[in-house]
Amino acid sequence: LAHTEKHIVITYMKSNDFVKEMRIHYKLNGHAKEEAYEKFLLHLRTLGPVAVGFNNFPNYSLDDFGFHILSPTPIELVRPGFEYNYTKHVALLMRLGIDVEGNEYVELFEISGHNWRDSGFVQLAMHQGLTNFAIEMEI
Repeated sequence: LAHTEKHIVITYMKSNDFVKEMRIHYKLNGHAKEEAYEKFLLHLRTLGPVAVGFNNFPNYSLDDFGFHILSPTPIELVRPGFEYNYTKHVALLMRLGIDVEGNEYVELFEISGHNWRDSGFVQLAMHQGLTNFAIEMEI
């Protein structure tokens, strides 16, 4: 979502009494800051609902059903966005998980609903800097 679109959503949500307050938290650049940001997101989740923004890289569409931790390929991580057309998503942060191989992920609920992925849930790899911003919701 563009900066203006985010503020339109916040105004709509507050004026219709869906939330008392919404705060946008943008990720800072840098690997050390990324780890702190992920911890911050998980802390926010303990306080109330949190939506996160993430890029939908091309290889995510290769496995549209079932449990699969979404993680960009090494090439996707270094290619600038203008070289390929990826979409941006916002989803509700649900929980932290660890698969049988010890890979950490955050589980998100995507608005596309029950017909998408694992009944609307998607697992996004942690420690790769994949989330761009978080929207904290006070209800």
